[in-house]
Amino acid sequence: MARIPYRKSKLTQVMIEKRLEWARKCKNFPVENWKRVCFLDESVFEIITDKSKSVRRRPGEEYHPDMYCSDG
Repeated sequence: MARIPYRKSKLTQVMIEKRLEWARKCKNFPVENWKRVCFLDESVFEIITDKSKSVRRRPGEEYHPDMYCSDG
């Protein structure tokens, strides 16, 4: 049976580790330092998307690595 694949996170293990390292380093920043921090949210938007991608899988295989669809 054809099913729409689950999307895989775009964060790599290296990216996750770097974010965690930064968070631990900044954990004890004084409030005055945080007042000077500006967070930016960069997002990618698709005007036209292709929703016709599908995979064939058996029940219980939803999270098998071969059943993911990569956006990259």
